[in-house]
Amino acid sequence: MNTRPRQHGASLVEGLVALLVLSLSLVGAVRLQTWLRQHSDLARERSEAVQQAQQALESQRGFRDLAAFDSAAPRETTRATPTTSFRLQHEAATHEGLKTERITVHWQPRRGAEERVQLASGSARLAPVYSALLDVPPQDAVLAMPRVSPTGAHPLPHGRSIVKPTAHSRIAWVVDSATGEIQLQCTVAAASQAQDLRVDDLADCEAFSARLVRGFIRFALSGTPDPLHANDPPLPLTVQAAAHRCESETIARDGERYIAYACAVPTVDAEPTLMPQGWTFGQSASAFKACRYPGSARSPRNYLIVRGDLDCPSAVPPHNGAPVVTVQHQP
Repeated sequence: MNTRPRQHGASLVEGLVALLVLSLSLVGAVRLQTWLRQHSDLARERSEAVQQAQQALESQRGFRDLAAFDSAAPRETTRATPTTSFRLQHEAATHEGLKTERITVHWQPRRGAEERVQLASGSARLAPVYSALLDVPPQDAVLAMPRVSPTGAHPLPHGRSIVKPTAHSRIAWVVDSATGEIQLQCTVAAASQAQDLRVDDLADCEAFSARLVRGFIRFALSGTPDPLHANDPPLPLTVQAAAHRCESETIARDGERYIAYACAVPTVDAEPTLMPQGWTFGQSASAFKACRYPGSARSPRNYLIVRGDLDCPSAVPPHNGAPVVTVQHQP
């Protein structure tokens, strides 16, 4: 005869306890996953903010003349990535020939209070023309071929770069960074930036043999043209050359006004031709004249537009130790 006492309801209690333990475990796992995702997003955003601050510092350290170095007015800019919008505060102070620059990057994460990252750097008041002396090897050695990779290009492996002719162009060129020779022409999104492009962004690439020629066109339309600080509003014009393609755009930002252009030309010696739109080149006061800034065949081709009855500026006092002389280009 079985004398063991019977237990009623034990299985139900055990099941409820197990369900409670499982529920608590799932809640903890979900909260842990949410916490990990938030901190992963924050780490990525901080990395992007540091990169934005480093780029802004390098841009400020690359001043083109001592007047730009002495400018210390605070300003704000915004930069956006596909996931985050950053607000950059630019501050600078000069003291006894040393300029201290500070970049503070603010952004709003998905959750929580506003975050910020701050980087600072210092630079000496040294004319940029003298910086080139640091790269000059001993004169008993053969000088290396100058690198012509343009500003804003994105470097690729094997000494190549991606270049867009203009900011809103739908094409991109793959260029040999050492020679300036265009090797491929590809299709890209018009809104893309050259420095953000990768190989995967290039489509419909085709072989393209040409030389890259880039530069700017400034305007000094007063009675005494100043080639050093030419900043008058640009007149409408396009650029042509014995070229496969030329593109130009009017730039007006950070107090600067000029036309930037880029051409694919058959030889490095090809000289662009400026094509007026609604005005003419000539020798009278009602016409205009194009002057060319000095430079070698491999350097940017930069031009200055002045009144037609004036000579191209020459014998200009030295600028940062280097004289500035222009020569007539058109007509």
